[in-house]
Amino acid sequence: MKSSLGFSILSALALLIAAQPGLAESTASPAPEAGQVVIVDDRTLTDAIQTAFSGDPELAASQIKVETQFAVVHLSGNASATAKTRALALARQMPGVKEVRDSIKVQG
Repeated sequence: MKSSLGFSILSALALLIAAQPGLAESTASPAPEAGQVVIVDDRTLTDAIQTAFSGDPELAASQIKVETQFAVVHLSGNASATAKTRALALARQMPGVKEVRDSIKVQG
C-alpha cells in the first residue's frame, strides 16, 4: 500500500510539473535526496493533492476541498471514514507539505 501511495503522489507531481509551460527544463533536475528541502508553491501543492485524490479509487468521488497556504494544507468537506483517512495520508506524504489540518466531517 505504501508503494502505491508513493507512486500516486509522484505521478501527480510529475503530471503537474510536465503540464506547466516553461517548466519542462526543470524536470531534468535530479530528484531531491532524503533530508533535502522541497520548495513547492501553494497552488502546485493544491493541484498535486487534488490530482492524487482524483486518481485514487477511494477518493475520486469524494467532496474533499483542498486549500494550501504557506505549505500548510487544509482539508474540509464530507467523506467516509475510509476516504478521510486516505486523504489525510496522501496529503501528508506529498513532498513540500509542512502540515495538514483536518476539517473533514465523517458521513456514513
